[in-house]
Amino acid sequence: MAKKAKKETKTESKNTEAVQNADATAVSETVTAVEQNSADTPEAVQDTEPAAEVAAESESAAEAVSGAENNGAAEAAPAAETASASGTVQTADTAAEDKKSKTKKEKKEKPAKEKPAKEKPVKEKPVKEKPVKDEKAEKAEAPKEKRGLGFHYHNYLERLQLNGRTLAWTVLFIVCLMGAASVGVFFWMVKSPEEVLVDNYIGLNLEDALLKMQVKELYPKIQLRYSDLQNNKGTVLEQDPPSGTISKAGRRITLTVSRGIVVDRVGNYIGQKVDDVRLALQTLFSGSTPLIRMPDKLMYVSDESEPGTILEQDPPADTLLSSPVELSLIVSSGPGDETTKVPWLVGYSLNDALLMMSRYKVIYTFTRRLPRASEKAGTIVSQTSPGNGEEVNVYSHAQAVIALPDEVVDGTVYGIYETTLPAYPYALSVRLDVIPPEGDSYSLVTLRHTGGLLTIPYAVPQFSELVLYVQDSEVGRTMAQ
Repeated sequence: MAKKAKKETKTESKNTEAVQNADATAVSETVTAVEQNSADTPEAVQDTEPAAEVAAESESAAEAVSGAENNGAAEAAPAAETASASGTVQTADTAAEDKKSKTKKEKKEKPAKEKPAKEKPVKEKPVKEKPVKDEKAEKAEAPKEKRGLGFHYHNYLERLQLNGRTLAWTVLFIVCLMGAASVGVFFWMVKSPEEVLVDNYIGLNLEDALLKMQVKELYPKIQLRYSDLQNNKGTVLEQDPPSGTISKAGRRITLTVSRGIVVDRVGNYIGQKVDDVRLALQTLFSGSTPLIRMPDKLMYVSDESEPGTILEQDPPADTLLSSPVELSLIVSSGPGDETTKVPWLVGYSLNDALLMMSRYKVIYTFTRRLPRASEKAGTIVSQTSPGNGEEVNVYSHAQAVIALPDEVVDGTVYGIYETTLPAYPYALSVRLDVIPPEGDSYSLVTLRHTGGLLTIPYAVPQFSELVLYVQDSEVGRTMAQ
């Protein structure tokens, strides 16, 4: 038994020495490889670290195997011999750990000592000798550097070129971002203007009103109008919207500005026709308060001048106007003893009769009856007082009868236009116009009339309009049927 135990002890020591020799050989090879790689490039030192770790792992594995064998042998040997054997193994393990620590120290110290080896020219060892290892190392190290440094623009562009889906999403994101920015800029540019309070500009000079509006960024729309007062030219008369209104900046405010007074004195109207003066004053003061008004009733006197001529006026010409005034006029009604001959119209056609009415100062009152025997439609068949060629006062009335059919003849309607006019102080111009359903309108007759009953015979196309004017003002309209 003692011999057998000695043999087992010898076997264990041999195994331990073999393991130590193997570990020493592996460590020496690793150190040699580290020295060679550190002499070539600093990167080789990093590559030898995993190899050293592998050697350390193999050494620990060998220790585990030797430990297992020692445990098997210890079961058969006595307790004392087992204790000595385990002490021997521990001594071997301690020696192996010392060697490993020395190896690690040499690995750390040798690269620092051998750094001057970098002074060798780069051309002596071309990079092409190990292209595969360099590319793999770069690819293996690149992700680690990216994770440490964060976002890499160039690497992201490379991934975009390789990955079409990522590129599409990136383009969509950029488009959406630009759209949102454009919408934001648009709403920022068209943001609601500031609200301001509209001031009172009425009574101010136009320049002062514009300055006040400029402060609040309001813009004027100017309208001109004649004023009723003197010395207020350029003054603001009205405004829209009124003062106190809340408005947005940039809005236009309508200002009605005085053009000054239309006339500052009374004109000279003596010798002019009263109707012409009335029309001129209406035109002059249209849209404003008239400073000179015509009277409702005129005073007429007999005079050699033409009827309707202004003989006197009050206030006199060149009177300054400080407020509206009403004229007082004396108008001629024509000579009181003026006479004229009455024309004889029997046998005249309708058109010839109308022509005689416009030439002579006689007012005819017509009646109608149906044509008889050989009487032609539209012919004057009789005339009563005054008689043929008799001298009468101007605008005296005469009666006549005209033959007119009741039915429409060849599209022509026969009839008498009849109306009652107000009484005039003298004869006014009266005109009857015809507006046919087709074609242009025309004047049927123009005559002078003093008012009262007015009768005018006509023969016009069916459905024509008859329009009556007094002093160029329409006073009646009817349909010829």
